Amino acid sequence: MNGGLPTNWQWSTISEVASVQLGRQRSPQHHAGDQMRSYLRSANVTWEGVSLDDVKEMNFDDNDFEKYRLEPGDILLNEASGSPNEVGKPAIWHGQIDECCFQNTLLRLRSHEVERDYIYWYCFMSALSGRFGEAGRGVNIRHLGKGGLEQFPIPVAPLSQQKRIVAAIEEHFSRLDAVEATAVSARRRLGILRNAIMDRMIYDATESIRTVEIGDLADVSGGIQKQPKRRPRENRYPFLRVANVGRGHLDLADVHEIELFKGEIDRFRLRKGDLLVVEGNGSVSQIGRAALWGGQIEDCVHQNHLIRVRPGEGLLPEYLTLCWNAPRTAQQIQTVASSTSGLYTLSTRKVKSIRIPAVPLSVQRSVVEQLDQRLRSIEMAHAAAEDASGHARALRRAVLAQAFSGQLVPQDPNDEPASALLDRISGTRRAYST
Repeated sequence: MNGGLPTNWQWSTISEVASVQLGRQRSPQHHAGDQMRSYLRSANVTWEGVSLDDVKEMNFDDNDFEKYRLEPGDILLNEASGSPNEVGKPAIWHGQIDECCFQNTLLRLRSHEVERDYIYWYCFMSALSGRFGEAGRGVNIRHLGKGGLEQFPIPVAPLSQQKRIVAAIEEHFSRLDAVEATAVSARRRLGILRNAIMDRMIYDATESIRTVEIGDLADVSGGIQKQPKRRPRENRYPFLRVANVGRGHLDLADVHEIELFKGEIDRFRLRKGDLLVVEGNGSVSQIGRAALWGGQIEDCVHQNHLIRVRPGEGLLPEYLTLCWNAPRTAQQIQTVASSTSGLYTLSTRKVKSIRIPAVPLSVQRSVVEQLDQRLRSIEMAHAAAEDASGHARALRRAVLAQAFSGQLVPQDPNDEPASALLDRISGTRRAYST
């Protein structure tokens, strides 16, 4: 073995097997000109490949175009990200746009004799595993940089074996793609089934029953605004924020504290059975997401960006939660929450205006029991589909780890060793430089 690699492999660096170029910085002087050309940026590089949904233009003169132009086969990598597992995310450029260039949020990697797809899959593994992120610099945003990519180590297999490795990776990934596609389809169908069951049992089954506004059945109130004077000192209490409220669940791993003043704990204390509703969101699918408070933390209060809905005596908290999360109710929420600014917002007044079927407590209990049984079965099936996707993702990482340690395909002692390939690349580059 050679540093943990098969004997005919060799460790090298990216700069020894490919040329690396950082894209051009975007500046006002390039916003207009007589040589406007398309360019790609980090938003165009996805795990699925290059996305052309939103391609910008910038002025590139002939000299800049020669330096920053993209050629079919170039590998583009995200130069930086706030997520370590997104740093260095790669995609292959196939020449979809003529005379296309790239911005400095991307790095261009152009292979020298080493199989392009071999380098691509190695970069894919290094990004997915977070190794590019670890090699980057910065605290909140990790920057890989041109130098960081050039110095990054790469295990080089014999050229003929590189082709076999790429073929094996793509064969395995093709099968895993089919598994994930089936899991995604299953989750989508389960979501449709869940929505249909909820609407049918809550609204269709009570079609002849009148609907009433939530404000007639529950107390609706806002929370506490976070201000400097609220910095926790003497009377600190647990304080729920928007980040703690998911759709149908609470995340209490990170609960902040806030200072309360005389009499406020009695006014704002959450009770078991309160429904917490997120007040605003830029996403139409997230507006009004809500979760039921189960009294997990004693003397807990909530932020003003959460709206508290406290059911009255004639309304079961579980029934209210099911009604709130039903698709037909979601349509009402989206209608009242829409605004010209594009940010969907709710208020206590808007929440009070949402209408739900008004049925006796005995009917509410029956609906809750029946829906609980059916939704539990759907959730179990959904979890199984999630497990299948998670298993497929783990297998992808395992395949890549085996591929670049020489364990995915058989070793052939007759293959030209990687050292000969690297010597040839080095000789070619020396000859070109002179």
